[in-house]
Amino acid sequence: MANVEYPFSNKWGITFNETYMNINNLPIDSCSLAYGTACTTSSCGSSCVNSSSSDNHHKNMYRNFYKVEDDIPITGYDLMLTASASSMCYNKDGVHSTGILGLGYVGGEYTFVKNNTTRGMKLNVRVIQHELSHNFGCVDGECTTGSSCIMNGGFDNNSSYNLSNIWCSNCIADFDASLH
Repeated sequence: MANVEYPFSNKWGITFNETYMNINNLPIDSCSLAYGTACTTSSCGSSCVNSSSSDNHHKNMYRNFYKVEDDIPITGYDLMLTASASSMCYNKDGVHSTGILGLGYVGGEYTFVKNNTTRGMKLNVRVIQHELSHNFGCVDGECTTGSSCIMNGGFDNNSSYNLSNIWCSNCIADFDASLH
């Protein structure tokens, strides 16, 4: 989290004081497939349905996200980051997308990411930075043209964790440090 925090602290004065807990009984726990199995219609036997209540597609990113949000209300915390080693999917505009790296909502209090040891720490840090930026108002697809930004993957290949700013001018304008 120190690597995730660096640009948030330097640019916005935001620091993270982590508390760790295990979250059991996520819908993924009932999956009969191997833990790291890619989530596909053929492997799971059902189409991907974004749902907060149905166990129809238990590896669905939204299902797990809402399970955490419903079962573990934030008490005494501003943000909750949940990391899972499970492969995740979602359905956007009727397209089943697999290999989803994370989910965060603009202004929301919860962020869900897929932690992947084979991807390495650098890219895991970048995914967390991206998803947490949503919580502070940043939006996908609205980056300044030609600028490197955490919201467009512009820092995925940068090996330095000590970056004081990872946002383009559009995302800086959207970023609201007072949300949390």
